[in-house]
This record gives sequence, C-alpha cells and structure tokens, in this order.
Amino acid sequence: MIKKGEIISCLDIKEKIPYDFVIYGLQRGEIGLLYGQGGIGKGFFLKHFFTNKNNLLYEKPINILYLSLEDDYVSISNVFNNLEIVHNNVHFGFDLETEKYWKLYDLVIIDTWSRYLRGEYDENSSKEMGQAYEQLINKAKNYNCAFLIVAHTNKGGRNKDKERSINDLRGSSLLSDNARLVVALSNDKDENKLICKTVKINRKKIKEQKFRRTNTGDLEIISDNSYKGRNYE
Repeated sequence: MIKKGEIISCLDIKEKIPYDFVIYGLQRGEIGLLYGQGGIGKGFFLKHFFTNKNNLLYEKPINILYLSLEDDYVSISNVFNNLEIVHNNVHFGFDLETEKYWKLYDLVIIDTWSRYLRGEYDENSSKEMGQAYEQLINKAKNYNCAFLIVAHTNKGGRNKDKERSINDLRGSSLLSDNARLVVALSNDKDENKLICKTVKINRKKIKEQKFRRTNTGDLEIISDNSYKGRNYE
C-alpha cells in the first residue's frame, strides 16, 4: 500500500485495483453533486432514487442516510410514506448531529449544501468554500462513505441553448470543480418531463434519463438509453 507523501513510478503499479462505486460514478471517500433550480423536483427525484432500481444513479443495494436540512419530519413523511425501498436500508436525519452515525452508511445525501454550511462559510468565497469542501472530503474518507450534495442554481442563469449549465450553480464553483460526479436536473414544462443528466463524471459513461410525472406526482422513466463518452471499467 502506497503511503501518503510517497512517490511511485510506473513500475510500482503492478495490478489494477477495482473501483468501489457506491452509486454510478461515485466511490467511497468522494463527493458528488446533484443540482437544479428551486422547485424543479429534486425531492421527487430523490424519492424515485430510493424506490426505483432502474434509475440513473442506482447500481447496487446500499445503506443510505438522507439528511434533510430543509424539510421536517411531517414533510418527509408525506413525500416518502409507503415506499417500497429497493435498497437494503434508507434512514432519514434532520440535523447535523447525525454525524456520529455517518460511518454506518455507504451514501449520505445532504439536502441542501447551503443549509450544511449554516452560515459559517460564505458561498461566494472560493477560499471559504475550499475550507468547507476539505472538511467534508475528510469526513467522507474518515467515514468511508460517499456524499451526494444537493445544491441550488441561480434564478436567472442559462447557457446559449437556454438550458441550465454547471456555471449556474449558486456561489463559488469550487464545489462543482472538485466533485467527482455532477448530475443536473432540468425541466421540460411543455412535455411535463424532468430531465436528469450527468454533466461531469470521471470513470463512467455520460448518461441521461427522462422522467414523466404520473397522476400521483411520482416519476416514471420514459427513456434511459442515451449514453456517450468513454467507459473506464
């Protein structure tokens, strides 16, 4: 095992160590990012993530802690009640005091990034965002879990095709620059679709899925066959 601070040569690399993905493209000890504008349906997408084994991010049964820092128990129970969970275990937390349990989970979803910062860091400061990121990545490594951070975009920003882009994220871009997986949610109001697209990934293929809202407000997959890019497996 190579120790921190050591230098290795190509000759030292004698075997391929398999990736340990928690969800699609995100390993233990890493941070991923899910972003979209307010009210677009991030909560419903996460409900779909918990309940449908065919969604974009799902790879295997995992233990999940969904840390809801914006909604209380009543809101969560109304959205997530009567779920047929396809993962081994899904728990819900409502404050950062749950950190003592994070080591028990494969994935900790933090909803949202701004609430996690608790006003202790300035979102627009690259320096302070660097400190917050280092704090969180150290926790991911110490607890041997992955984090999926839920974040908001600015209200107005659009790219040249009038679509949301990674540059629309609120505050400093440091989080998106350093995240190993970035997933964007956008809305097609004309066709009542929610579009989930991988916009940054390092060791898997780019994926895109489209969902349609059902009469109950849930999401159903209507396409999941759009792939491009290299596959590093």
